[in-house]
Amino acid sequence: MTADSSALIQRARDMAPALRASAAAADRDRAISEESMALIHDAGFLRILQPRENGGYALPPDVLWRVTCEVAQGCASTAWLVGLSGANVWLLSLLDASARAEIFANGASVLVPVMTGSAGRDVVVQEVSGGYEISGRWGYASGIDHADWVAVLAPLPNGLALAVIEADAFTVDQDSWHVLGMRGTGSKDIALAKTVVPHHRTLSWDAIQAGRAHDDPLYRFPANPFLTMSVAAPLIGTARSIVAALAEAMGRRINANPTSKGVDDRRAPATLGGCAAEVAMAETALYDNSARLYAAGVPELAERARLRASTVVAARTALNAATRAATAAGGNLLRQGSALERGFRDIHAMASHFLLQPDISTEAYGCLLLDLPPPESARL
Repeated sequence: MTADSSALIQRARDMAPALRASAAAADRDRAISEESMALIHDAGFLRILQPRENGGYALPPDVLWRVTCEVAQGCASTAWLVGLSGANVWLLSLLDASARAEIFANGASVLVPVMTGSAGRDVVVQEVSGGYEISGRWGYASGIDHADWVAVLAPLPNGLALAVIEADAFTVDQDSWHVLGMRGTGSKDIALAKTVVPHHRTLSWDAIQAGRAHDDPLYRFPANPFLTMSVAAPLIGTARSIVAALAEAMGRRINANPTSKGVDDRRAPATLGGCAAEVAMAETALYDNSARLYAAGVPELAERARLRASTVVAARTALNAATRAATAAGGNLLRQGSALERGFRDIHAMASHFLLQPDISTEAYGCLLLDLPPPESARL
């Protein structure tokens, strides 16, 4: 761990109380505040994977996941934006130098929603001189209210590709994000009228998924195991915050009855310890998987499948531990607007993400272990 890495992680720890104080408002307003967004930019969290030549730090990915887990101790929605947006910066770093010079102009810290879950709706692409004219609608644009650019997955004539477009070209459906949890991410629907995107601001989705040769190991590995980590990190961090809330609730019970030892219920400390250990194990697995991906460069298909499946299983372990912890907290979970209630909603909303579905990733890994081809729909 470098001094720069340690400083970023400590910055995230120090920021958690301020984010915790604004988390209820983010949940209510369906977006994090301008003040919280400024904290994220000023702390440099979105520069962690940004190329050095474009004003970034180009640090190993586990630094971003560690920062994300600490941010989750304050606000799960903000952690989701840090994990995803930091990963999105990595995606944009794969573009050519001219595109990067535009996106990261003067070394800017940028927030860029990237819609890779589908090719969108009503998407129309027309090749024109110098680029492509694109229009359409896309969903789940996390952080769109604070976005600088947007990257959409569009069917170009030579295949699916990311197309990077100025955020102010999009219309945001402000009433499209009424959801169970992760309300503060503001992951609203967006629409784009006919807009020309130059060739240099597009990148083949197949190339992104395949990995590539590069002098810096940060920009070699394939996207899908990495992107799975970007959604697992905020979930695992939120699980840790829920376990911490259980410990606090148990501590209040002990303090209310000083003659009692361990809340008189030997199962309570066992539940707390078990949940905390499982979340810690999941967090360790996340960082280990990230280090292995970083070291591997362009791993073989079976290793990609293993890393993705292992990360998903770690996230599911953390989710199950958090669910048990929230249940063990008793009536504290029932109070609407409490940090525990909000965390419970947030973590289950996170777990619905398609990259975190266990059967998809474990099936692909199992097929490869049996020398069978993985499902065509598997994103490895």
